[in-house]
Amino acid sequence: MAKCKQCGKENESGTKFCIGCGGRLETDSSSINLSLLSENNNESAKTIDDCLKTTTVTKQLSSLAYTIERVGKVLFILIILAGLVISYDVATAETISVNSKGVAVSSHSFKGLVFAGSFFVYLIYASIEYYAYKIITALLSSLASIVHNTGVSARITEYMARNNNES
Repeated sequence: MAKCKQCGKENESGTKFCIGCGGRLETDSSSINLSLLSENNNESAKTIDDCLKTTTVTKQLSSLAYTIERVGKVLFILIILAGLVISYDVATAETISVNSKGVAVSSHSFKGLVFAGSFFVYLIYASIEYYAYKIITALLSSLASIVHNTGVSARITEYMARNNNES
């Protein structure tokens, strides 16, 4: 229990602010529980190899990053296919106009150009979408790496402190 120096209220260990007055509680750096970053708070690492194990959180973040990347690839392909179909429909749509003599005339000119222009727009959109998913994937992978390395550092620190206290 930590006692607030401002109001004297008893607070649970590890809290940063007093529940009585809201004032900041002073923390003793030696009382920080490094095992909070461990997979199982009840078990401490017995060997250095135990310190290096990948936690469930890291595995879940990596799995989420992989899933998001796959979704991005599928959406990219779907947008490209939709772009092909829609661009073809736009390019093959027959435009009818009335000439100066009042006769309806069908226009088939520039179909290739219309198709290319329409498809190019979908290609740009699909590429932007795909790279947005790649960026999200990279951020999640980086977060997984940070979580893993932080956990490893905390477990090694705890392991070393425990072994130094035992000897």
